[in-house]
Amino acid sequence: DIDSLTLIDFAGQSTISEMPNASANLINARISSFAPGGHTALYDAIYEASIRLQMNSAGQQPMRRVIILLSDGEDNDSRHGRAEALEMAQRADVVIYAITAHSRRYEYQGDAILRQIAEATGGRAFILSSFDHVEKVFAEIETELRTQYSMTFRPPAPEECGFHRLQVHYQDRKMKVRARDGYFVCGANDVASGQ
Repeated sequence: DIDSLTLIDFAGQSTISEMPNASANLINARISSFAPGGHTALYDAIYEASIRLQMNSAGQQPMRRVIILLSDGEDNDSRHGRAEALEMAQRADVVIYAITAHSRRYEYQGDAILRQIAEATGGRAFILSSFDHVEKVFAEIETELRTQYSMTFRPPAPEECGFHRLQVHYQDRKMKVRARDGYFVCGANDVASGQ
């Protein structure tokens, strides 16, 4: 079930559509109205979406914050850089799933960028041959989100504020474990968490 959905069109001037409890038909109609092409502010969209997800869930029960990013990974119009956008997503405890589609005969520069962003947040990048296959990808993401475990821990007070690398070790080699690269913490009372 979707409690809250925000759509951000970042082709040209960004437009933000808050769609709480929207029907699937309404969501599809809004997405269909997006016109790809022109200037692209991908990193600004990630940055803004991460802030909104963090603000919208502040003071509530722990919840999953997820961005599903439909993009070719190219950016030519952002005020924020890739590192800034990724840092904001990590600070907001956001998991990013990136989806792109193009001929499988080529590896595009944007593919590596989408993989980096997704994997650093504990998500995945899907490189499709056609957006005709996107429904299967959404079903896979839904299944994954419904079967995830979330771990929360209180790290020791760090010597300095900032990003701390994280490694997850597990005994059962049959398991597939995907986790973000690390977490931001500053002070003994901060709690780090991840999926």
